[in-house]
Amino acid sequence: MLKKPSLPSKPAQLATGATVVLARATIAATTQPPAHQTERHRASTRITVVEHAETDTVADTGRTGDRLGDLLAFGNPLYDATGRHQIATDQGSCIRTQVAKV
Repeated sequence: MLKKPSLPSKPAQLATGATVVLARATIAATTQPPAHQTERHRASTRITVVEHAETDTVADTGRTGDRLGDLLAFGNPLYDATGRHQIATDQGSCIRTQVAKV
């Protein structure tokens, strides 16, 4: 059964949101150029994005409630560092590996 996730306390929301945004931005922005490229091409670029988690949906895989193995599906807009101008979208899924502590 698909349902909207219940909202945790504000500190938990902020910590979780910051972790998710940092993880998604790091994964999206980190690439390794091929070894044959010149040193000039090997310079890394950091891209800062802010995700507005508008579509996160939890699917219980067993009993109702926050349980290990539950699924989170998302497809959200990504904004520039100011959080005001949409520049992209993301989509994906996560598997709950730790139950939230509220």
